[in-house]
Amino acid sequence: MKKIILYFLLFLVIGTVLFFMVRKDESELEIMGTDIAEITDIKSYLAEVGKIVPQVGALIKIGARTTGVIEHMAVDVGDKVKKEQVIATIDSRQLNEQIKQNRSDIEILKNKINEEEMLYPIKKKIKLEEIKYAESKQIEAKGKYEREEQLYNKGFSSDEELEAYISDYKNAEYSLNRAKLELIDIEKTHIITLNDYKYNMDKQMSIAEELNIQLSYSNIIAPIDGIVTQVAAQEGETIVSGLQVSELINVLNPELLELWIYIDETDIGIVNEGMDVEFTVDTYADKKFHGLIEHIYLEPEIQEGIVYYKAILDISKEDASLLKPEMTAHVRIITKKKKNVLTIKNGAIKWDKDHNVVYKVLDKANNKTEKIEVKMGIRGEERTEILEGLEEGDVVATKIILPVSK
Repeated sequence: MKKIILYFLLFLVIGTVLFFMVRKDESELEIMGTDIAEITDIKSYLAEVGKIVPQVGALIKIGARTTGVIEHMAVDVGDKVKKEQVIATIDSRQLNEQIKQNRSDIEILKNKINEEEMLYPIKKKIKLEEIKYAESKQIEAKGKYEREEQLYNKGFSSDEELEAYISDYKNAEYSLNRAKLELIDIEKTHIITLNDYKYNMDKQMSIAEELNIQLSYSNIIAPIDGIVTQVAAQEGETIVSGLQVSELINVLNPELLELWIYIDETDIGIVNEGMDVEFTVDTYADKKFHGLIEHIYLEPEIQEGIVYYKAILDISKEDASLLKPEMTAHVRIITKKKKNVLTIKNGAIKWDKDHNVVYKVLDKANNKTEKIEVKMGIRGEERTEILEGLEEGDVVATKIILPVSK
């Protein structure tokens, strides 16, 4: 009995399948969806992938240029900062002591220079008076010597007396010459001393300038307006200049973003600067962002054996307020666009024996169609331009069930 029931069920299943196969074979083409050929605008897209990054100069990695202990950290991650704002300070007590000593050395040199410039005219004046006095003594001694010489020639004076006047004259002349040489020495010494003081003054002023620059490094300044994105050290930590990581504090201007578009080498030939771009990000899947390709870098990037070329798109401040660095972008580059052309939905175009065809609907109620070969133009995301084969208003099938032969 069980075997009879089993055979009956098997026969019923086979009969049902054959019944529907026969019905299908005998059926005609069935129209499941239609579209109307109409005049629209159309665009062709090139789909690529990109990412959001800060523009050059929008992300500044600030480091320390002096050695010391962080005395005060004025910001934390997420804080807004203004350009020229002090965001951290480094202990500068040792540096301040050096500046204090330098200022003392400069003050001493200033006093020495002032003293030298004040005493030199006095010394010179005294020496000039000595020269004037020595000149008068030399003239007087010369006159006495000449008179004694005349008396000696007439026999009214002895050799000893003449020699005494000659000696007085020579001594007076020697005193005059010595005073003149001392004046020259005073002038030379003044110049050498003053130059030495000024040289040391210039040296100390250079040291002062260097110390002031180093002191300025103890105040870490925000170079741009932005938001703190990283703080790599805290108060009390020691920073060694030249050894510390340069990224002590990172500041980002979130309004200055750009899109890097990675274009496959097979597509780069049809991409040019100035092309319109639409892109979306996952967090705003329903919102389209727009822009223009500003630059195309010539240097390629190789990722997993595939060659890409990078195109750059500047993001407006309005859009940047919604976007974040390192977001992945789904990019569509508009390579071609036309206005007021005849288009139909992409699904209406079928491939039949090496030709693009459409099924023009003649009588939808009775599933009557005409297969027509068409010539296509731009293929967009949803619609395709038809150059030949259809006219405006023609109805075409988008979804059909074709008859199946035996």
